[in-house]
Order: sequence, then C-alpha cells, then structure tokens
Amino acid sequence: MAKTVTKRRLGVDGKPRDLRVTKTLARIRAAFLKLVSESSYDELTVSALCAQAQIGRKTFYVYYSSLDSLFEEILEEITRDYLLSIADYSAPAHIREITRKFYEFSTSQGKYYDNLVCSDSYQRIGTQLMMRLVRGTWCTSSWFTSLSRERQDILLCFIYNSGAGLYRQWILSGKVIPIEAMIAYADCLIAKGIEGFKNLE
Repeated sequence: MAKTVTKRRLGVDGKPRDLRVTKTLARIRAAFLKLVSESSYDELTVSALCAQAQIGRKTFYVYYSSLDSLFEEILEEITRDYLLSIADYSAPAHIREITRKFYEFSTSQGKYYDNLVCSDSYQRIGTQLMMRLVRGTWCTSSWFTSLSRERQDILLCFIYNSGAGLYRQWILSGKVIPIEAMIAYADCLIAKGIEGFKNLE
C-alpha cells in the first residue's frame, strides 16, 4: 500500500504532485468509502463513483485501472495500519492484547469497514481483508511458523472464523453488548481455543 500510494502522490520526476492531484485523489477516496458504506457491491460502479466524486471517468482512469485496484489499495492500507497497531505484540503470547487492538482498530474505521466485513454483497472482499489481518498477525510468529502446514491452516481457519465471526455478529446485532464485554468474550473464546490447540502438540 505504501508503495502504491507513494507512486500516486509523486509525479514522474519523483517530486510531490500538485495540489489539484492531491485533492482529486482525496475526492475519489472519500466518494469510494461513502459508496461502500451505503451501497451493495453490485451498485458500486465507476460511473457512480465519478458522480459522487464529481469527476469524469477519464480522470478516474488516470489513477486507477479499475475499482478492484482501488479496493486493493484500501485493503493494503487497512492491513498496514492494523499491523502497525499490533507491532509491539506477538501471537500467541499476547493474544489478549491483540484481540483488544483488533476491536479498537476495527471500531475506529467507520461504516465502510463494517459493511465490508458484514455485508453479504462484499463477502469476497471482506474475506480477503480479514484473512490479511489474520495472516499478518500470525505469520511472523516463530511458534506458528514451526507448525506443520496443515496445523497452520487449521489454526488460521479457527482464528478467521472465530475472530471475524464474533466481530461480524456483534456488528449485526447492533453492538448491543458493550465493547469491553465483547472484547472479554472474544478474548476468552479465542485465547482458550488457542491454548487448547497448543496443548494438543
């Protein structure tokens, strides 16, 4: 993500782009996130985005080859920011801290993020996002990398389905459970599941 954004913010000479380009990119991004917040995947089109951003289609294609390339940029950015937020922790030793950070980070992202994670129409993209977060969390763990490939896959499946599933259910239920209680529930379920898995070694 950092490389992609840097390329778009810099001109061919490597110098920062002018203010008009910066503003155009900001408008495209803001319009995109607004549409993701309010629309289904099928309703999200380049035409709709351009209308929301008040730009022409040609302008959009100057910076992005497709909506998927814009999605890719957003997913890379979310993943980078999340992994930076847990950089001081390692799994599974700090799973409680990581669970808290996941909820704090996720709830700070806004409605577009919840729509990506919860809406059936964004299931493919939401799955990609959650798997990036899960893999990024675990694939630097020396304990995790020491496991067989089959055990790694089972653990990632569990973390994805339990972590993302619990968050998704919380959002879909209207966040009736206070966030501190939800973090405690998620921590209990996930941490005990991992501990049980470790004990089977």
